[in-house]
Amino acid sequence: MYAPRTLPRHPRAWLVTVLPIQDLLHRIRWDPEFGKGTFAIGYWDRVANREQVVPVTSVTFNPSNPELLLIQNTDTEILRIPLHRVRVVYKDGAEIWRRPAHAKPEDAG
Repeated sequence: MYAPRTLPRHPRAWLVTVLPIQDLLHRIRWDPEFGKGTFAIGYWDRVANREQVVPVTSVTFNPSNPELLLIQNTDTEILRIPLHRVRVVYKDGAEIWRRPAHAKPEDAG
C-alpha cells in the first residue's frame, strides 16, 4: 500500500527536499492549505527546444497512464507530457521545486 511522505509545510522547503514530481502535484491538488496560490509548471518542449511554463489549472493527470500529464494547450489541442519532462514548479511566481540536474559523464571524475 502506498504511504504518502511527510511533506514540509513551508514552500521554500521544497527547494532542498528531493520530492518526486507526482507527489508535489498531488499535494497541490489535494492539500487545501498548501494548494492556495497560483501554481505553474515548466516542462521541456522538445520541438521548441526550450522550457515552456503553463498554469497548473491547465494540467490534468492522464487516467490511463499516471506517468503522463495532459496539458490543454489551445481549445482543441491537448499535449501529453511525460512527468520526466517537468523541470520546475512555481507557486505565486516563486520557484518551489526544480528537478535535480543529471551529472554529465565528463563530470564523473
